[in-house]
Amino acid sequence: MNTKELAAIVAQVTEQPKETVEECLRTAFEVIADALSDQEVCKLAGLGRLQVRQVGIERLVRLAPHGHEKRMAPHAVRFRAIKRLRIEVNIRAAYA
Repeated sequence: MNTKELAAIVAQVTEQPKETVEECLRTAFEVIADALSDQEVCKLAGLGRLQVRQVGIERLVRLAPHGHEKRMAPHAVRFRAIKRLRIEVNIRAAYA
């Protein structure tokens, strides 16, 4: 499912204009992305939790060809589904 499909379903269920729903979803995604970029945890009721976590070792990175250096580590967004969703989807079975 992509954003347009999600917006179409939500518009149908809520009987709201599709354009309004798409704008609302885009805004929600921007707010979530901003929160994650600030290292905040996003808890979404009925879905799960999104959290940025360090996934590698810290390294010295040069920010520009002749610029200063900064210690940085690779990060990734981790999604932890709520228990009901983990059971229904059986997420762990995919890694077995």
